[in-house]
Amino acid sequence: MILDTNIIKRYFKSLILGNLNAAKYKNVRTYCMFIGYGRSGHSIIGALLDAHPNISIGMEEDILNLIKCHFSRNQVFYCITRNTRLFKKKHNNAWTGYSYKVSGQYQGYFKKLEIIGDKKGAASSMRLGDNFELYHKLLKTVKCPVKIIHVIRNPFDNISTMMNRNLGYNSSPDRYQFLYYISKYFLRASVNKELKMKNNMNILDIYHEEFVADPKGILKKILDFLEISGDEDYFQACADIIYSNPNKSKYSINWPKYFIDMVQTEIQHYPFLQRYSYDY
Repeated sequence: MILDTNIIKRYFKSLILGNLNAAKYKNVRTYCMFIGYGRSGHSIIGALLDAHPNISIGMEEDILNLIKCHFSRNQVFYCITRNTRLFKKKHNNAWTGYSYKVSGQYQGYFKKLEIIGDKKGAASSMRLGDNFELYHKLLKTVKCPVKIIHVIRNPFDNISTMMNRNLGYNSSPDRYQFLYYISKYFLRASVNKELKMKNNMNILDIYHEEFVADPKGILKKILDFLEISGDEDYFQACADIIYSNPNKSKYSINWPKYFIDMVQTEIQHYPFLQRYSYDY
């Protein structure tokens, strides 16, 4: 049942405009979604995909919530394409203090829409963890294959960034804050581990550090996964906005050895994290 006033307004607006724009969605053949963790690098990858002439990726549209509220295919696709237009027009492709603007490419619009999706990683993981039927409902709604990108970052950097953004930089987290953010991170890791074990989900692991080291190569890997190509101008424009080195956020916080050991022990329970250590 739809109760939220904002959702009700969006429902009826998208019902009308989604149907009016239905012809734009007729060539969509793949839905792309993200799972993962907050502050792990989803935003930059979503923004680069949205720069492709045949891809539209929303910025935090939370499509699974719309699916839960019984939005149709045309409504969902309208909400995503509207989101990308507004992200470009109102925010100039900036998010949480960073610019994701790719010069000369197609952010906010498209030539021929073939792949559509939304960059909502951590929240999508938790929604699916709470109610996996949402995934089946998503498949029925979008009426095309769903491909999932799992963006992974060194847990120590990821957890440190979460603390910095919520507690303030140059803060000194106490033991309870360490425990809270470590638990929050590994709760998402446990959900993602379960999702990866489901045979009916097509999930690609992308490591943030590899992406920063080789943005063209990893972006090509993602496009291959999505079964679409890109030209050299697109790849170069995307690579031009990537920092040359990943941000080692863990060094901005004084990590007590007890919590380093705790995280390192937890890492061993997740095959997709086992490459990482505090010193990695």
